[in-house]
Amino acid sequence: MEKEHAEVRIKSRTITQLAQFLHVMNGGELYQHVDNHNSKHDIWLRREGKTIVSSSVHHQMCKYNSRMQVLADAIVSSNRWIDPYTCHTPPTNRQSLSDVDIEAFWYEDTACFGVQGHPEYTGFDEFSEWFLKQIEDLIVYNPDLEYRDKHQRLKKEIIDMRDWEEPELIDKFMKKHG
Repeated sequence: MEKEHAEVRIKSRTITQLAQFLHVMNGGELYQHVDNHNSKHDIWLRREGKTIVSSSVHHQMCKYNSRMQVLADAIVSSNRWIDPYTCHTPPTNRQSLSDVDIEAFWYEDTACFGVQGHPEYTGFDEFSEWFLKQIEDLIVYNPDLEYRDKHQRLKKEIIDMRDWEEPELIDKFMKKHG
């Protein structure tokens, strides 16, 4: 029984920490502490235009940047600690992507999908189904990706057509990971 609980804790930590790691590897930054993310809560699915309930157990959170596509965000905003002494409270009107609590994101250029909630938790079937559908749509059946150098990557012809905002960051990432 204790082994089963340990395995669930490891899986649970991996989902959130992997999302945060992928975000940072793509040049993103984290809020070092947030509140309102220690239990279930509603999230807004941006492409689907609807709200579902998500599990959420994390105290760090991804900051928005222009290279990511925000797929889902929390309905309730949290206080965000930039460091131990500086707290930022976002406006309640959520007019900008910088104002939302990001729960799921996609970096098309590096084929990285991240989710802060826990699709492996029981009782969140709709969230789990949404999560699996995103993997199918974004990675498995995405016509813009190709298998290259043992990884799924955006097709080179698409990359070549783009006008990068920060080419040195993308070049650095691709040399290291591509």
